[in-house]
Amino acid sequence: MMLMSEPALPAPSRIPGARALVASMLIVLLAGLAAAVLRPLTPPGSIALVFLVAVLFSAVLYGLWTGIAASGLAFLALNFFFVEPVLTFRVALAEDFLSLSVFVLVAGLTGTLAGRLREQATAAEERARLLEHLSQLSSTLGAVASEDKARQALLHCLHVLTGRPALVVDHNLSADPPMSPDDLQAADRVLRHGTPQVAAASGWSDGRYSFYPLVIDPDVPLVAGVFRSGPSPDLGRAVMSAIEQTGAVIHRLRLGRIAGEARMQAERESIRSALLSSLSHDLKTPLATILGSVTTLRELASALPEAARNDLLAAIEEDARRLNAYVGDLLHMTRLQAGLDLRLDWVDPPDILDAAVARIRRAYPGRIIITPIEPDLPLLCTDASLLEQALFNCIDNANGIAPAGTTITVALRREHGTLQFSVEDEGPGVPADDQHRIFEPFQRGETGAPNGTGLGLAITKGIVQALGGSLGVESPLTPKGGARFWLAFPLPEGRSA
Repeated sequence: MMLMSEPALPAPSRIPGARALVASMLIVLLAGLAAAVLRPLTPPGSIALVFLVAVLFSAVLYGLWTGIAASGLAFLALNFFFVEPVLTFRVALAEDFLSLSVFVLVAGLTGTLAGRLREQATAAEERARLLEHLSQLSSTLGAVASEDKARQALLHCLHVLTGRPALVVDHNLSADPPMSPDDLQAADRVLRHGTPQVAAASGWSDGRYSFYPLVIDPDVPLVAGVFRSGPSPDLGRAVMSAIEQTGAVIHRLRLGRIAGEARMQAERESIRSALLSSLSHDLKTPLATILGSVTTLRELASALPEAARNDLLAAIEEDARRLNAYVGDLLHMTRLQAGLDLRLDWVDPPDILDAAVARIRRAYPGRIIITPIEPDLPLLCTDASLLEQALFNCIDNANGIAPAGTTITVALRREHGTLQFSVEDEGPGVPADDQHRIFEPFQRGETGAPNGTGLGLAITKGIVQALGGSLGVESPLTPKGGARFWLAFPLPEGRSA
């Protein structure tokens, strides 16, 4: 930060205001009254000390120039009221003249030193205040995730620093509050050329705001406008530091957004490449089987025994089912990438589980499936058809990897404030290295189904995330393997007990 890296210059001494001068006069007057009361009780030379105390108080309370003014007033009061001849400014005795001269010197030095100390303390307090606000801005900027939040943090910081309104102006020259024509011209020059434009001095008719480049970007430049402020160099450095910090954060956010878009584009290209590769393999193989079987039946149907014809028809049916499932998965992936149109409604979770299990049983009649369901479960606000599809994909995945004759358990229960569907199989399990990869498109684990499309769990992940839930896998469950896939959805408040 500029405020910390550059040496702080001493703040210029301020001309005292009317209030400070009046207060100084009152302090000297009180000192005169105290001196009058103490005069019969103290040696003559002690009266000057009373006025020195008044000078010291004035300088400490109100600064350098007030202390100097107080020393002059104290000299006049001491000479007029307490040096012979009294009630005049003449000095009769040489020793009194010497005493007054020494008093003037000591009072001036006292006022100057005390005033300087006061101003240095005030400047230190001001620098501490500026640093505190800059630190708060840094903390706020470190947590912002959008450009608008960064702008708001800067505007708040500039307003606190200067006590006056501040602006952030974009290429549309729109700002709140509205700017004068002179300020509009100044902001436009900074936007086009990227050089600061300082406000006119108070009393002049030109712009009231100083404009500084916030983000130098040919597409979306930004400038910050600060209302004209006093001559404090520390304040100026703090303002520039706040602008530079915010500009760096906005630039980082823009770079992050560009990098994110590039990453998404790369992911889309990767998915497209994987899709083409998968299409060339997974569609070509069943199509070849179907075409070969149909050709054989057409040309040799009369010569083939009935068992052979039935085998060819079964092969056609099986590969047609595979193609249908594959095309369905591709349609689901396309829908996920285009954005789901959710149709939310309150549904009974056991109904969703029963519907998904019924579909699996129709497709695989010989599979053993049990469905333990916790009683008295609350309703869930979700898209029933999408959630059923996600659960069906998990059960279908378990069916593909679990050996024939084993049991698949599809359970539903409360779990730590969520409603959790789980699908547990007795297959070989999922290796630790595959437990995140299997949820990506076209990725099959080492123990995955050999004829799978690699899309089912990726579709499940997209659906569950779109519905505001979470999913995961636990494996192994036993020394022999096994895996449990779970889908968890937060329960509404008051229903998670």
